[in-house]
Amino acid sequence: MDNETQEFAKAIESGKPTVCTMTKAGDTMEYSIKGKMMKIDTTSLSKNDKGEEVKTVGHMISDTKFLYTWDDKTKSGAKMAIPTEEETKKIAEDSKKLQADSKVPKLESEADFDSYKNEGYTVSCKAGNVDDSLFVPPTDVKFVDPAEMMRAIPSPDANGQYDMSKLEELQKQYGGE
Repeated sequence: MDNETQEFAKAIESGKPTVCTMTKAGDTMEYSIKGKMMKIDTTSLSKNDKGEEVKTVGHMISDTKFLYTWDDKTKSGAKMAIPTEEETKKIAEDSKKLQADSKVPKLESEADFDSYKNEGYTVSCKAGNVDDSLFVPPTDVKFVDPAEMMRAIPSPDANGQYDMSKLEELQKQYGGE
């Protein structure tokens, strides 16, 4: 096992302040770890339907209570409560299925880490100071809690009709046009 693999695995396990960068053909993922908090910044290059190169920048923060995800282009994102240990055990099977479709690696073990290196990613880890401000979501991004939004949807009346004024209110509140 090489030093980067060991360093990254130790950082995740110990929570030691560490920044790891994974790169491959124009795609970059930077992980900042401190304690049980993590921030991931991703940059990817792709071609649009006109053949023009498009840069996409996304972010994720886990501050131990909430998981925030957003992108720079829309300035909107999602805020979800991080499940408790009991809830985590309950959804573990579903998570494994979802992770297979995810482009952001979980890197929970050295084997996960090694698999990305084997796919051609260059990995660099550096222990050091990681400022707590990294784990504070930006104030210029509108975060929506999908679970809260679903609970806010009114039930239909006895005739199966929805109060359209309440639905329009929700649409405005959650950023709809």
